[in-house]
Amino acid sequence: MSGATGISRGPSGSARCSCTPTRGSRPSSGWSGSPSSCSGSSRPTSAAPSVHKRRSPVCSRRVAPPAPPGAASSPPSRVSASPTPPTASSSTGSPPRSAGSSTPSALRSHGPNREGKGRELRKTGLARALRGHDRVAVDTAPLVYFLGGHAPRDALVDDLLARAAAGELEVVASVVTEAELLVGALRAGSREAALVGQLFDGPAVRVVPVSRQVARRAAELRAGHGLRMVDAVVAATALEEGCTALVGNDRASRRLVGQISYVHLDDLVDGSQEPGPPPGG
Repeated sequence: MSGATGISRGPSGSARCSCTPTRGSRPSSGWSGSPSSCSGSSRPTSAAPSVHKRRSPVCSRRVAPPAPPGAASSPPSRVSASPTPPTASSSTGSPPRSAGSSTPSALRSHGPNREGKGRELRKTGLARALRGHDRVAVDTAPLVYFLGGHAPRDALVDDLLARAAAGELEVVASVVTEAELLVGALRAGSREAALVGQLFDGPAVRVVPVSRQVARRAAELRAGHGLRMVDAVVAATALEEGCTALVGNDRASRRLVGQISYVHLDDLVDGSQEPGPPPGG
């Protein structure tokens, strides 16, 4: 139940991710700008130091060579997240918008794949899976996809947070999730860290500290289900807060079936997960 946010600010002022999570895996929080940093199924770990002494977290812009005189003009090239270190950083982006005065969508990247399947999933996927759930916990990975603009999963999370900001349901996150996101954000730069702060300071997500009750419940989950400790803390927070569903992308957490409804994002993308009622409902 973890994730990696390799987001950076592009020239338009929006956040952009510099890595793409592997399907079915749990992104790391290394924000190193390398696609391989998002693979694996373990909890987020600190990324290895970059071999480049000067590495900018922003995406590089591929510029087409000048057209010969008289040639028809071509559309501008697309900004892309290159695994090689950018040669220049952007200083013209607009400042981060406050999450308290804007929709959650203002905090995430708007990548090139914003239409199609992502738009369709926004309408039917997560809302259908969470029908009947009024209080929902969210793990780290979904917020990674949201902040980084990883389509089509980000559309699902965008819809969830928009509904929460509108008061249709409540979304809860453990303070451990905030810490996981901040690790990579702080390495990427103050702008990325500010985006994470705005998300958790805004109206869409309520952050819950780790109490002794949560610690005890986490220990029971780790002992009884073999979850990793951080995963157990996230799940224990959801249970102690009375959440009836937990949204994530970690297959190991399906062991919690019977205690809480686990909504696996990749299953929604595949269309293989059917909506389930709250436990006991």
